[in-house]
Amino acid sequence: MTTRDNGYVLAILAGILALIALVAPFVFDDASVDTYLWVWTLYYWKSNSNSESGFFDNNADLTTWSMITTIIIVVAMLVLLVTGAKAKGKSNSTAIWVISGVLLIAAPIIYYISMMSVNLVVAEWWIYTVEVEFWEVFDPYFGFWISIFAGVLALVSGFV
Repeated sequence: MTTRDNGYVLAILAGILALIALVAPFVFDDASVDTYLWVWTLYYWKSNSNSESGFFDNNADLTTWSMITTIIIVVAMLVLLVTGAKAKGKSNSTAIWVISGVLLIAAPIIYYISMMSVNLVVAEWWIYTVEVEFWEVFDPYFGFWISIFAGVLALVSGFV
C-alpha cells in the first residue's frame, strides 16, 4: 500500500474538520460582551449579568450568505466523508477531494466578502438608528479558520 493509497485518511480527516467548522463559532466579538456567531446564524452572547442565544434572522443579507456558506461546507463535508470511506485503499477519488478542498477554502472567503456589505443595527431610538458594518463588530473565529484548514487538508489528500 503506497502513500497515494492512504489519501482517503486525509479526506476523511478533512471531512471531520469540516463538521467541526459547522459546530464551532464562525465569528466572535469580545468588545463589551462575548458574542459568538455560528455560520448557520445561531448566536450566543453573554455579559457579566445576562446571556442570550437564538438565531440571527432579522438581517436578510446575513441569513442568505450564511446559508449559502453553510450549504457549501455541508456538501464538501459529505463528499469528503462518503468518498473517503468508499475509497479505502484506492486513489480514484482524488479529483473530487481537490474540488471539495477548493469549496472548503472558498466558503469562508465568500462569507467574509459577502459580510462586508452587511450592516448590523446596534441601537434604535425613536427616529434614529445606529448601524455598523459586520466586520467592525466581529472577527473571524475557530470555525472560519478550521474550514480553511480542512480545505487545505482535502487538497493535500487529492494530491498525495
